Order: sequence, then C-alpha cells, then structure tokens
Amino acid sequence: MGAWGADGTVDAYVDDLDALVAALREDPVHVQQVRGNGHTAEVDAALTRIVESSDIPVYVALVGNLPDLAVDDPTEDLGIRLQSQLDPDAVYVVAVGSRGTDFHYGGSDPDLAHAIYEGLKPTYPDWEDEDAPRASDAGRAAILASIVADEDHTVSEELVDTYTSSATWTQAGYRESKQPYLHVEVVSASVFVGVLVALVGWRLTRTWALRAVTAAPPAPQRGRKPPASTVEAAIDRPGADLETVRRDATSTLDKLAAELTARPNGPGVDDALGCRVAAEQVLGSHDLLDVVGALVLARTGRALLKDHDRPYRPCFVNPLHGRGYLEIDLPAGGGSVAVPVCRRCSEARSSSRRRPDALLEPRSSWLPMPDRPYYEGDTVWARTGYGSLDPDLWRHVTQERR
Repeated sequence: MGAWGADGTVDAYVDDLDALVAALREDPVHVQQVRGNGHTAEVDAALTRIVESSDIPVYVALVGNLPDLAVDDPTEDLGIRLQSQLDPDAVYVVAVGSRGTDFHYGGSDPDLAHAIYEGLKPTYPDWEDEDAPRASDAGRAAILASIVADEDHTVSEELVDTYTSSATWTQAGYRESKQPYLHVEVVSASVFVGVLVALVGWRLTRTWALRAVTAAPPAPQRGRKPPASTVEAAIDRPGADLETVRRDATSTLDKLAAELTARPNGPGVDDALGCRVAAEQVLGSHDLLDVVGALVLARTGRALLKDHDRPYRPCFVNPLHGRGYLEIDLPAGGGSVAVPVCRRCSEARSSSRRRPDALLEPRSSWLPMPDRPYYEGDTVWARTGYGSLDPDLWRHVTQERR
C-alpha cells in the first residue's frame, strides 16, 4: 500500500513531482500522512481496494504542497502533469496542500467525466446545514474513485453517505460565512460578470453579452473573512503571477521541444511545431496575456502530439484552469455559441454565491481603471479565446507577430 514503506513505516512526503511520479508508478495510490485526516493507513488501504477493482486506470495523489506547480490552480496543474508522464487515458484524483480535491480525466468518455463531476457536487457545503458532515480530500477521492470503478458510473446518496459518516473520511466541521465575497482583483459595485464569445469583429456585442450573463454578488462585510481554501472555495485564489506563469510555460515548452525531437514526423507534428514557434515568440513578453498564451500554446502542442484529432480547448473564462471539459451556450450576435469551460467556472456561473475566476487583463491609464476580463479586450487572445474558439491559435499569433 502506498502509505507504507518497506520497513513498515509511513512513507515520507514526496519532495517534488518526479518523486511523486516514481511513487505512483509503483503504487497508483499515494496518500501522505497529513492528507489522510489522521487515518492514513486505513484511507490508503480502502482507496487501494477501490482502485484495484476498477477497469479504468485510476491514480490517487493526496499530497502536500509541491514546488513548481501553478500557483493559481496547483491541483489542475498536477493532474495535467501526471497525465503527461503516466497513463494518458487514466483518471487522476488529486489534492495539493489545502487547495481542495480535483480530478483530471484523459480519456474520451464524456459520460464518465460528467459522472465524476456530479460526484463532487454532493460534497460541497450544505448552505442550509452548516454543521453537516463534509467529506475530506480523502473522502472525495474515495467517492470519485468509486464512481470510476462502478460499471455504470453511478452517483448515489448511499455512496456519498458512506464517505461522510465517519471521522476517517470527513473533515473537521467549521461554520462558514454565508456572505458571498468577491475576487480581490475585481471588487466593484458596478461590475457585471459572465462569459462572452470572442467573435472577430463583434467586440461590442461580446462586451454587452458578457455583462448581461450574471450580476456580481455584493462585496463582503468588513471584518468577514472568506472560508478556508477547499474545493468549494477554490474560486478565492490569488491572481496569476507573470514570472510563475513564465516558468510554467518555459517548462512545458522544454517538454514539447523534447517530444518533437523524439518524434520529428507524424500526425500533429507540423501544428505542434507551429505552436512551439508561436509560443517562443511571446514567452519573453512583459504582458501577462502573452505569457499565458505561451503556456497555452505549449500545452496545445503537447496535446496535438498525443492525439491530433482531439483539439486542446482551454477554459474560455481562464485558460490557466486547463482544458474546458464542459460546454455552455452564450449569447452572441442574436444567437448563441458554445464555449468550453472548466468545471469550476461552470459551477460558478450557475451559482449566486460564486463568480467565475476570469483571467484579468491589467490596464494602465491616466484614469484609475480596474483590470478587466481578458475577453473584453481586442487582443488575439480575446478574439480566439486562447484557442477555445479557434484551434488555429498558433497561426493567428504568428500572423500578428509578423
């Protein structure tokens, strides 16, 4: 079992991603002591039984903070990185530090992805009963792994009850403020939030459609603090840091370069090479949107080498969130257009208590101007939604940089 070393003691914490990958190659379940909620051995044994019963490969990694993960969403980043080094079609259930539980699925069954997402919903806070048992990261991992292992991928009340009925699988209770709160970068009583389809030439339509989608909740009362960072509160994250994103982009580009060297010919190679060239053109920029573009292009290139028939479409609201697994319809030009979003942004859009965690475009002016969602602008990134609306992102970037 992953929790136990050869000498019968609990495994030491992994120090970095390489050590975690090595551990998961030996055992697909890795539960560090602090993530087991005081029941590490029991949690590890139970998760191992579930994983071994699944016909679909499942990896579970409940770990402390690891270096070099994206600061805005380390769980999503960890899932993507594990997929790139382990089984590309497996399900990865991960939790990093206190950032909450997430999953990453590399396969092609949309029903399974939807079932896993639905399995997370009952573990969110019960706003009508603040003291109701709450699944810990270990409990959520058990629920998600059980859904994958089940032949019909069933999400049932019995399953959720099983992992919210004992201290082994639940987290310590705390009372949350019901007061909704705003993202620190976009606190403004006049701001309206939503998602907008960035169609070329329709900037005005795009902006007004965006502002009509969801009204922003009121700002928090003075002295009230947001809840601890968990999967249900993951929307309260610091904004993207330019140099951190640049490091992630550089690392991903290095991997893409190595993969292109190892496979210089074949399906997807030409487009992957185009992604690499375009990413290198914007990597050194001092504009956050450009550097995010370099990261997206590098991820797109790697995805093309894995499956050139499956375009990489990032979350439209914030491409740093990774792949957009869910599609939502948004108004545009008198009709509607489907855009991909991540699970959290989809959930936030339908909730009055949360707001989409949009990638913000810093604005400088002689007048005080708040940062705005990138898709309200008129950059190549807004027009293409970072490739979520147009899979030929690298061509647009290359053309604009000439």
